[in-house]
Amino acid sequence: MSGIGNKRVAGEPGTSVPPEKKTAVEDSGTTVETIKLGGVSSTEDSDIRTLQTKNRKLAEMLDQRQSIEDELREHIEKLERRQATDDASLLIVNRYWSQFDENIRIILKRYDLEQSLGDLLTERKALVVPEPEPDSDSNQERKDDRDRGEGQEPAFSFLATLASSSSEEIESQLQERVESSRRAVSQIVTVYDKLWEKVELLSRRLNGGDNLIVEEAVQELNSFLTQENMRLQELTDLLQEKHHTMSQEVLDRKGEW
Repeated sequence: MSGIGNKRVAGEPGTSVPPEKKTAVEDSGTTVETIKLGGVSSTEDSDIRTLQTKNRKLAEMLDQRQSIEDELREHIEKLERRQATDDASLLIVNRYWSQFDENIRIILKRYDLEQSLGDLLTERKALVVPEPEPDSDSNQERKDDRDRGEGQEPAFSFLATLASSSSEEIESQLQERVESSRRAVSQIVTVYDKLWEKVELLSRRLNGGDNLIVEEAVQELNSFLTQENMRLQELTDLLQEKHHTMSQEVLDRKGEW
């Protein structure tokens, strides 16, 4: 009995497994070795810190650029305001300068004894604009061109010329205009001296005591006064027509607005 039991115990399978097979069973995948990722995690953190640093630098650069743009924009606005103020000042100065030249021209027309009445009549005719033919497009276009060309104020045309000129050309044009005004003033002085000499001569002849000379002086004075009266009348008509033309242009422009 005991021998049979001992044989069964010795012959049971699985009770004594060889060491090689046991090791193979343990290595069949039941045990998983842990993989450490510490190196990858530290690289990602380094990249994130680098990107954050770059973003901060970019933000600082953008803030600096925005500040520079704001300063430039403010500087441009100041320059634009200064330019507008300078343009307005130049326009005012040039307008009064043009009016000064016009007043001198009128005084010369009034007192220049060497200027004939034909010059005044020619200028009066220049103010009369011929009426265009009805239903004529070409005439209307010519009228529009004339209005745009002649209707512009001299101040604007002179300033436009200066705006398109170099600094040397501006200086030359201003010097030329100053010289023109100076010559006109000198001409007024010359005209006044001639008129004064004529009046003095007539006064001496009238007070000379010789009846024949006095009579001739009276006739000459009457002729002179008649001529001056005609000149003054023509000049008055010229100024009235010019005022009417300018008033009509102002009304037309207001109608366009």
